[in-house]
Amino acid sequence: AFRMAVGSIVTQEEPLPLLLDETFAMYDQKRLSETLKYISRTNSQVLLFSCHKREIEALKELGISYHIIEL
Repeated sequence: AFRMAVGSIVTQEEPLPLLLDETFAMYDQKRLSETLKYISRTNSQVLLFSCHKREIEALKELGISYHIIEL
């Protein structure tokens, strides 16, 4: 939350992409859903790196559009 707040203050001209790497590993399902809803309302591009499938399942459940690249 702190990084997102600082980022919005520092980059008022153009939003920077938000990079998240295994950020939600310790989140329960409710917290994950609420956070994904909040992030989807931002005007930033979001790059989410994870080895888990639960983020994809939550995005599908919430009806949030996404693109996936699997390696």
